[in-house]
Amino acid sequence: MSPDPSSPNVPLTQLALVQQIVESVCGKMVVNGAPLDWTLIDLTWSMVGRGGELEIGVETVDGPFTDWLDQPIGFPPGLQQLRDLMYVPGEGTWFTLHLLIRRDGQVSRRFGYDRPEPSVYFESDVEDELRMYPRATVPQWMYDTLHQRTTVEERSIVNESSPTHGSSVGGFGSPRTDRSAAIAAATDFRPSEPDMRYIKVIRPGAVGDEPSVTWSELLEDGSEWRKVQKFADGRTGLAGGLIATDLTWLEDESFFETLSADPSVQVIEVAPSEFQTEWLAAGGWHIE
Repeated sequence: MSPDPSSPNVPLTQLALVQQIVESVCGKMVVNGAPLDWTLIDLTWSMVGRGGELEIGVETVDGPFTDWLDQPIGFPPGLQQLRDLMYVPGEGTWFTLHLLIRRDGQVSRRFGYDRPEPSVYFESDVEDELRMYPRATVPQWMYDTLHQRTTVEERSIVNESSPTHGSSVGGFGSPRTDRSAAIAAATDFRPSEPDMRYIKVIRPGAVGDEPSVTWSELLEDGSEWRKVQKFADGRTGLAGGLIATDLTWLEDESFFETLSADPSVQVIEVAPSEFQTEWLAAGGWHIE
């Protein structure tokens, strides 16, 4: 991840953006009714996609300032620019910026890369986040948020059942489809490329976060293009294109030889429709 701007080696552009945010906030605080005797401003912005929240605290010489400001501080333009600047391809960017601004001009800042707490974000926020800042691995909390659909009416079958090669995360977060609907949708599925193969890997002795069953869509060279895994502890993992859930990732062509060398592993050729059924039932996304 990008270095913390508190480091002396942080690029000037990061420091300039942080300073711009500080000046904007202090200016608004004065105009909007902050006490003249403030000694410390404590701000925490949490951002996911285009959604966000701000927690604010003000200390004065007489203690905490509890009155509401006349107008909200909001989100200075520099915040989004700072997220863009600190984005690391395939890894993402920060979710939380905590600023402590002291009256004497000293500023400390801390960036958070874990799930913002205690905030609750919607599927649309997470989808925006992944489109704006694509990740090679999607944290479990983001994956779970994308699949928090509770009614039958909200479940839908993905409209295009055939994957196409590309690197976009468009369509990520498709809802889980009940198995009967997934089977129906996968009946006419055809591979997007000739010579694709589909295998099912069974590991009888799997425990905990080890995959007990894996379905793989293989390219002509034997490398994986999409994957569905069911783990011994009951979780499901997915990988495809440039994104994946926490415990699942795509393998290159050498992995098949490793499988074949393990006598405890069962490798079975399956029909394309079986793989597509599992993909849809697990909430697989489109790769555009």
